[in-house]
Amino acid sequence: MLIVNLLKRWGLVPNPDMEAGDTYSLVIADADCADHRLADARRDGVPWLAVRGSGASRIASDASAWISKPIVADMLHEAVMRCLVAQTAQFEDGIDLNVVTELWGSSESTSFRLVLDIFLGEVQTGLASMKDASERGDRNSVLMEAHSLASASANVGAAAMSRAARTLETLAPYAEKAQLSDLVRELHNIAERDLPILRRLTSGTGDD
Repeated sequence: MLIVNLLKRWGLVPNPDMEAGDTYSLVIADADCADHRLADARRDGVPWLAVRGSGASRIASDASAWISKPIVADMLHEAVMRCLVAQTAQFEDGIDLNVVTELWGSSESTSFRLVLDIFLGEVQTGLASMKDASERGDRNSVLMEAHSLASASANVGAAAMSRAARTLETLAPYAEKAQLSDLVRELHNIAERDLPILRRLTSGTGDD
């Protein structure tokens, strides 16, 4: 319960009762107890944080990070943040045309292209503001920019950008300044990778 309560205090959403097949961003597990969540994490590339007793444990060798008992809040916080920052860097190519089709009917829709043009015209300003805010340690401004970007990128099918922005929004109030900068930098990297794909979608003629 201590870990659950600490995660809640830091604005995270723990679910100790997850079932096989559920999705999650991080698994925290006893290093000596392998269950379905740990097996799923290994299979899906989800980071996992090993909680170790006083004795050495083989199973922790492939953990993304580990902490020892008794739990110390600062050490747990550092390990959780390290895992989640690393996960952001692993988001795959993130333009989901299925979302575009579901929301707008087609990537050739005039309405979609109008929204996409607005997004492309504003996203760089938002990213620059976010970078400046992170360098100042202004967590509230980073949070607001991340919230706006998460919604806007989701609307144009930029799934990886949206996920990274949601992660940044969740962690901004609690991350150390260096961790905040790392999260913002990874979001910029994703944007640099995926924005050219979105720009190519603006070519051609649209139709409703």
